[in-house]
Amino acid sequence: MYRKIFGILLCLSVLVTPGFCQEDSATPAPAEKKKVKTMIDYKDELGLSEEQIKELTTALTLYANTLKEKRTALQAQEKEYQVLLKDEAPLADIKKKLVEIMQTRFVLRYADVLTTRRVTKALTEEQMTKWKQIQSKARAAKE
Repeated sequence: MYRKIFGILLCLSVLVTPGFCQEDSATPAPAEKKKVKTMIDYKDELGLSEEQIKELTTALTLYANTLKEKRTALQAQEKEYQVLLKDEAPLADIKKKLVEIMQTRFVLRYADVLTTRRVTKALTEEQMTKWKQIQSKARAAKE
């Protein structure tokens, strides 16, 4: 059960956030981007209480902020890594940069797990079931 919930929330996080590491040059400008709906947008359908809305909003906001910060850091780290390779830097420097990149990616992935757990804890089983149905319909409509 938890694997399914985690999978759904992981999919949500992927849908809610932009690309993992680099922005696509073909991506429309922010004003043109279509807003991805979250659980908060379906608060009436899910029957969310004010307390749940507050908890979900806090969790998703913290997650989005972490993603933005760490993705920016990761982009810079990847550029620095490429420079090290190009300049044939000492292996110790390259190793240090790779460890730094690995740690940043860990933080990103762990933030996803923490957010998933927090969201799962905030919802009832019935609400999670309803959320899965909403997601299934949304995915089917895109195909």
